[in-house]
This record gives sequence, C-alpha cells and structure tokens, in this order.
Amino acid sequence: MAGQRLTVRAAIEVLDDEFAGHDVREHELRFGDVIVGNDDVPLELLTNVIRVDGEVRSELELYARRDGDAQVHIDGIARLFEGSTTNTTDLEESRVISLTVPLSQTVDHSFRLENHESSEFGRSEDYAQFDLQFRNVPAGVTLTSGGSLYATLPKQDQWRFCHKCHGLWFAGHDTAGRCPRGGGHSLDGSGNYALVDGVNFSGGQPNWRFCQRCQGLWFSGAGGSGSCPAGGGHSREGSGNYVLTGDGGIDGQYGWRWCQYCSGLWFSDDGFVYGRCPKHGNEHSIVGSGSYVLTGQI
Repeated sequence: MAGQRLTVRAAIEVLDDEFAGHDVREHELRFGDVIVGNDDVPLELLTNVIRVDGEVRSELELYARRDGDAQVHIDGIARLFEGSTTNTTDLEESRVISLTVPLSQTVDHSFRLENHESSEFGRSEDYAQFDLQFRNVPAGVTLTSGGSLYATLPKQDQWRFCHKCHGLWFAGHDTAGRCPRGGGHSLDGSGNYALVDGVNFSGGQPNWRFCQRCQGLWFSGAGGSGSCPAGGGHSREGSGNYVLTGDGGIDGQYGWRWCQYCSGLWFSDDGFVYGRCPKHGNEHSIVGSGSYVLTGQI
C-alpha cells in the first residue's frame, strides 16, 4: 500500500482534584494507526474521550496527512472540560497540536491541560496529561503485536471467505450481500473468521470497515471509498472499526491482502488465483499490500 504508516501511542492521565474528599484519576493507553497515501487529505488517526467522577472530561482528536516527500503532518486538538456533569460545555483549557514526523523517525510530544479554581473550601487543580509518541514508517512493513496479546482481544465472528470473488464478507445478517461475480457471496468451504473490533493495539491496523451494501470488508484509511460490487463506493455506515494485523507470531491463516483498486480484503490463495475485483471485473491487485492474518472464532 503506497504511502506511510503513521502510528501513535497515547498515554493519558486525567485528574479530578476535589476540594474535599478523595481525588479521582483515570489512566488510558490508546493506539492509533493509519496509512497516509499520496493525497494531502486528513485521515482520522485517533479520537479519545475520558470522563472522570461526573465532573471532568478530556478530549483528544488527531489527524494525519501527507506533508511533502515522505513526511506526515499531525493536526489535532486536546480539550479539558470541568462542570457539574461530564457533558458540560465549560471549556477550561485547550491545545492545538501541529507537528511533522519525518520518515523512519519517532517524535514525542507531551503537554498538560489544567484547571485552577479556588473557593472557600480550598484550591482545585484538575488536569489532563497527554504523552504522545508518533512513528512514521513505510507502509507495508511487517506488523508486530505479539500473538498472546492478539488472542486476548475481543472479536466478532461470522466473517466468511467467498470462493467466487475471494473476498471477506459478513454472514451474520439475513443477506449474502453482493458478489463481483454476480448474485450473493458464497460461504461454501469457508471457515468462521473473527476480527478485532474497536480496539487499537500496537502492531494493529485500524480503519477496516464493513460495507452494508455488499457485506464485504474494506479499508477506509487510504482515502476514498474504493469500489463496491453493488455500485459506486463502499459504505461505512453502521460499521465498527476493525483492526487487522500481519504478526508472524499469530496462529492463523496468512495471505489475506488489500486490493488497491477496490480497497477490499481478499485471499491470495496459492499466490496465483486473485479472485474478482469489482472495480474493473478482472483480478484483485496484490501490489503494495502486506500479508494479513485472520484467525478463527476466539
């Protein structure tokens, strides 16, 4: 897949400092991962909201876009709110994030948002501490997450291989979707695959989506919406955020690929059979894709 793979590791601590009583802290460690293509189009890297003790809320939004030759620019904003509920619109402090990550380099970025408030009961000092680490590497590198970690993550099963088009599709609905070879997808001879949904982890690639029109899996992180066998681009409406990996330590089925033409996930079989792409009616493309691994129901 052309472009750069930009990852972020976000360690966030939020404190609700009480005038009287015990302070309350929340810690979260989140990961984001996106493929940045040649177009200068911002892609969602990570969003995070932390609510603490019914009063304090932190927000973080990060986007990545191409910036010159092999560089990736990060745009984002962090906010700290405090009020009578965590839905408050009382903004205490915010920080605009703007930095560039050169190819094959790691950039650390840390800051703290604070709320200083005094009353007859004393002084309150709520804060949100953000420790961010960004890494820019060539896309298509071997993904590493650790098989033991991957095995513990929550997954959604009922994903199937279609022997007609070689694509991956979801068989948990009352429809077989739309196959590029005509009619619905087939589940004949397929195992029951399980995908990680909504959990970012080091070595994982998020932004894989379910298309309700064709029932297939496609990648939304490369810009555009690919090509759907039901016509037009794929839909991400109602989809989770699925995360794939290519970790060599996982016991599963390797050889799953991204197609640069339709953006769908497909199985390359023995390396010679490339299925059917809805973009042009010919075979899927293997160009630019790493080898992803899928596991059975866990």
